Amino acid sequence: MNEPAKKWDVGLPVGNGRIGAMVMGDFPIERIQLNEETIWAKDVASVIEQAEGSKESLDTVVDLCYKGLFNEATRYFQNNVTMSNIGSVGSYQTLGDLWITHVPSSDLKLEGYYRQLDLETGLSTVTKPLSNGSQIIQKVISSSVDDCVVIHLESSSLEICSNEIMEGTSKKNQ
Repeated sequence: MNEPAKKWDVGLPVGNGRIGAMVMGDFPIERIQLNEETIWAKDVASVIEQAEGSKESLDTVVDLCYKGLFNEATRYFQNNVTMSNIGSVGSYQTLGDLWITHVPSSDLKLEGYYRQLDLETGLSTVTKPLSNGSQIIQKVISSSVDDCVVIHLESSSLEICSNEIMEGTSKKNQ
């Protein structure tokens, strides 16, 4: 792709099944939207407690786990505490946004651009050539083994190595 993502649904997704990120690839301020599997509009535990018989079923699951009977606990949970009897946990919610200001100078402009997602490795790479002849390369991956999202930034010039990183949610719903 030869331009930053202007909308969320054309960002580059990386993830390991539990945590992930949507890489927008913008310049000079990059937005990386972060996700984590446990963030929902409703608290799952409160929804389970409200479902008929779920509290007792969960007590049984906990007892089986304390006895070391993990396979039995899993089977019991699957048979007695299912999504169909606990209802909706609401919609999935974002963890928040990570904002990276690559260059404090406003006089540098992009002169070429390339972003890609390697579907075999899950590595997102954004190459940002700049008007002064230097470039920024940003790589983002989510590791299952290390259970983290890694952002690697490199620059061909010390002049543009200054980065400011902030977290928070977007003021606009993109």
